[in-house]
Amino acid sequence: MTPPDSTTPTGYLSLNRRALLKTAAAGFGWMAFQGLAATASGTTETGHGTTPGHPIRHHRPKAQRVIFLCMQGGPSHQDTFDYKPRLRLDHGKPGPSRGKGTRLIGSPFAFRQHGQSGLWMSELFPHLSGQADRLCMVHSMRTDIPTHPQAFTQLHTGSARFVLPSMGSWVLYGLGQANDNLPGFISISPPAQSGAANYGSAFLPAIYQGTRIGSGREGSADTGMRHVSHPQLTDSQQRRQLDLIQAMNEDRRSMLAPEANSPIEAAIEAS
Repeated sequence: MTPPDSTTPTGYLSLNRRALLKTAAAGFGWMAFQGLAATASGTTETGHGTTPGHPIRHHRPKAQRVIFLCMQGGPSHQDTFDYKPRLRLDHGKPGPSRGKGTRLIGSPFAFRQHGQSGLWMSELFPHLSGQADRLCMVHSMRTDIPTHPQAFTQLHTGSARFVLPSMGSWVLYGLGQANDNLPGFISISPPAQSGAANYGSAFLPAIYQGTRIGSGREGSADTGMRHVSHPQLTDSQQRRQLDLIQAMNEDRRSMLAPEANSPIEAAIEAS
């Protein structure tokens, strides 16, 4: 390539591609190129050493996506996949000392083993039992806290006492995301109990926390992502509004110390 030269016969500057990006349009093309180059290399200027879309990996993961269904009010484990023959024998006997008059209740459904793995399933799943060898059941999970809110947090983070990254944050950190324009981890109508801890990133960078869609409060009409559309603005006007918010977030990030930038970076990544 020929360097910029004002003595060319035609009288015009002969620019190479990098010089053109640096000088044209106040250098915005060069800034965009730097961002794309950082994404491709898996490094960022914030010093994390990785981005959500391109984490550092020692091997290519087999899993492409994870869908975790946490169904409050769903069928009981002891009526579905958790065979408890002793509980059936103790049906009707007094329960643990957590109140007078409590009785143990065994499952009323019959259980059988299915597939070569011998997976126990109740009679509630006559068709699913034919896929027993394609399923993996984890029966080793337990909690030492009998109250639901704390046990719920322990289910999602592994601890009811300490603030730790949620399971979704770890999955995003390990697998990355396929689309840089959309959140890699979303939580649809998360439960109100325990709050954002169930989908938070804790000590991981805030870009790995979940994006909440819906409030999850019982009886609430808020079932979608707020402010996705504005009934009084056109698409182009809303785009300009979002771009302005992004620019304000960028200005705010430039004024803060690096260790205080994590929440701002999360807002920028989610917009």
